[in-house]
Amino acid sequence: MIPMDISEKIQFLHELISCTHRIYRWEFDADLVLLNTNSPEETRHLSLFRSEGFGQPLRQAIESGNSYPLILETDFGLLWITAFEYHDLRLERIHMLGPAFTGRNTRMLLQKKLDRFNLDVREYNYILRELEGVPIVPTNQLMQYAVMLHCAVTGAHITVDQVISSSFGSEDPFSAEQPARSELERITGEHRGIWEAEQRFLSLIRAGNPDYARAMQASNTLSNGVRTDLGDPLRQNKNNLLVLLTLISRAAIEGGLSPSVSYNLNDDYAGRIEQAENLSQIIRLSREMTDDYVFRIRTQQEMRGISAAVREACDTIQLHLTERIRLSDLAAQAGYAEYYFSEKFRKEMGVSVSAYISAQRLQQARNMLLDTDLTIQEISDRLAFSNRSNFTTAFRKHFGITPKQLREGKTGTTP
Repeated sequence: MIPMDISEKIQFLHELISCTHRIYRWEFDADLVLLNTNSPEETRHLSLFRSEGFGQPLRQAIESGNSYPLILETDFGLLWITAFEYHDLRLERIHMLGPAFTGRNTRMLLQKKLDRFNLDVREYNYILRELEGVPIVPTNQLMQYAVMLHCAVTGAHITVDQVISSSFGSEDPFSAEQPARSELERITGEHRGIWEAEQRFLSLIRAGNPDYARAMQASNTLSNGVRTDLGDPLRQNKNNLLVLLTLISRAAIEGGLSPSVSYNLNDDYAGRIEQAENLSQIIRLSREMTDDYVFRIRTQQEMRGISAAVREACDTIQLHLTERIRLSDLAAQAGYAEYYFSEKFRKEMGVSVSAYISAQRLQQARNMLLDTDLTIQEISDRLAFSNRSNFTTAFRKHFGITPKQLREGKTGTTP
C-alpha cells in the first residue's frame, strides 16, 4: 500500500468530519497566501484571511515557531482549527478547518454583534444568513478535530491539553462564513458511561494525581456539559466550567485539602470565569484551576503527620501568596512565640518559613506563566517579589530555567 501524503491525509480527515459537520478546509503558504480551499465562495472568504485581525495571531504563532495546533476564535465566536506544516524547521504550509460555532448563536445575539458595523440592508441580511448556517461543533469535539488535523499534518500524536487557543476581534464584516446545516451531536438520553468516567476523573483529583488530564478527556468525549441551549456559546462554556469547578473543589476537600482553602479558591476562580471574555480564556482557566487544585492536594497529602498548627500555617500561606506574609502573624495564629514556631515549622517541614513561602510562590508563578496571559512583570508584582530581577534569579535557581524560557516552551526541573 502506498502511504498517503499530507494533502491526502487532510482530505481523508475532512471527508470523515464532513459526515457530521460541514466545515471547509483551507491551505495557505507561510505568507498567508491562499493556495487551496474547497469553499464555494473563495473570493469572499479570502478577505477574512487577509484582514489584520485574523493574520495577527497566525503571524505571532509563526514568529514563535509554534508547532502545536491552534484554535482561533473571531469576534463573532467563529472558530477555526489550524495546523502548521514544517520541513527542516521551515514553515511550508498552514492548514485550516472551519468555520464552526461551539453553541447555538441566536439571531438576536448575532444581530447585536452585526449592529456594530455600518452595513447596508442587503449585506447585513446576507452575512446574518451566513452566520446562522455555520455548523455547531461541541468544544470537546473541536479539540479532538485539532488533534487529528495535527496528526495528519505532522504525524505526531498529542493530547487535547496541548492544543493552543487564541482569540481576535475583527473589524471586517466579512467575518461571516459558510452556510451549512448541522445538528449538535447529543449523547444518548441515558447519559451512558458519563457517571463512571466522571468518577474516574474525580478519584484522580482526590489523589492529587497529575494524570487527571487523560480521565478528563475520556469524560469529555461522553458529554458536552450542561444540556441547556442558552443561545450564547460563551455563557454555555462558562456554566460548564463553573460546574467543573464545583466538582473539583468538593473532590479536593475529600482528598484532604482544607475546606477554607478549597472554598476560597472556588470563589476566586468563579470570579475569573465570569470575567472571561472568550473561549481561549475559558480553556486556559480550566487547565490552570485543575492544575492548581491538584498541586495543592498533593502538597497537603505530603503533610500527613504534620502538626495542626503547621498545617494551618501552610493553609494560610497558600491563601495569601499575593500578599505580604509575616512570621509574627503565623506564630500568633498558632499561639506560639515567633522563635518557637519558626523552629517547629523548620523541624516538621524541613525548610524555614521564608523558604516555604518562596517555594509556593514560585510554583504559583510557574502555573501562571503556563496558563495565563499575564506578563512576567505582572506575575512578579502579583506574587510580591521585590522586583523582576530577583524573581528571575529565584525562578532560575528553583526550576533551572528563567520565566522567559519557560514561556518559550523550554523545560526545566520540577522540584
